[in-house]
Amino acid sequence: MPLHSAEPAPIDDTDRAQLTLAPDEKISQMSAWVNDLAAQRQAFREKIDERQALKVPAEDPDWEDLGHAFPAWNPPEKDAILQPPKPDIQPSAKILELAKEPEAGWEAAD
Repeated sequence: MPLHSAEPAPIDDTDRAQLTLAPDEKISQMSAWVNDLAAQRQAFREKIDERQALKVPAEDPDWEDLGHAFPAWNPPEKDAILQPPKPDIQPSAKILELAKEPEAGWEAAD
């Protein structure tokens, strides 16, 4: 037996065409149809809220419930992507020489 959604069927083109008010139609007919749709959606919302409030009972009645039977799905949070450390960059020989030159001048000034 296939599973069926409990959600009301979406409005199709024929229902959508009924929303367009023709010159010979009365607004009261349209408002009754809109109110009926709103009542269906409200009944569905109440049923969903009732199901989401269900809790899983603990085996021992003296203990608290185990939590919601149908918890809300929360997408996983973004975590940092672990990356290997960047390789050490060895300075060129010319940079090492330039770095030593000012130190030599400072030692002579002391």
